[in-house]
Amino acid sequence: MLVTQKNQVAGWIRNAGFDLADFKYSSKVERKITHSLWRYRDSPLYFKVLDNPLNFYLFDCERTSFAPEFPIIDKAEKVFGNKNDGYDLSIIARHFFYFLEDVRLFAEEQAAQDEWVSLEEDDSPVWEHPEDFENWSPAERRALREALTDLQHHVATENEATAEQIKELQRRIEYLAKQVELLNKFNWKSVAATVFMGAARYVMNNPDKAQEWWEHLKVSVGGILRLH
Repeated sequence: MLVTQKNQVAGWIRNAGFDLADFKYSSKVERKITHSLWRYRDSPLYFKVLDNPLNFYLFDCERTSFAPEFPIIDKAEKVFGNKNDGYDLSIIARHFFYFLEDVRLFAEEQAAQDEWVSLEEDDSPVWEHPEDFENWSPAERRALREALTDLQHHVATENEATAEQIKELQRRIEYLAKQVELLNKFNWKSVAATVFMGAARYVMNNPDKAQEWWEHLKVSVGGILRLH
């Protein structure tokens, strides 16, 4: 791939809210065909681009999927017999976005806290109160929704966040606001902890942000909720 084309890939990654440091890039040449590969950390998830050696602007690609045994999807088998063989970069981009969505799901699963293990250990202050197993009162729901709206405004002021990162953070907070109507206190706090940790680690690349968001939420609800 040309340097400008590889830089476009970097842009796709950033625009999806990821850090370039989370991906390992490598390349090699086999039978005159350049293989460019992006792997998410040390995971089985990778995306490979093969260059048509007769045309700078046509390619083939393959990727692994977030599924049992991480199967290869769209296995690249192009022979590139002539300069018209392959797909243009817009097609490669579409498949790369599918790959990034699998990366997002994989990262969230890796960051997820197992509620059952946590419950057995019983060492988390998030659910140490008896009322955690009750449903929210109407006043608590209203206060929590307002606090989450305030948190959405707060994350929009993150100096180090890109517009795409802010959009993703706000989307996840909106998800938590919807869950207030569906989950009791225990389950909501468990989901919120997972969402905050995942967003801090994989959207902002800063695990300390999770605690900051908890503290902001506690202040916003005026002490009616025991969030630790």
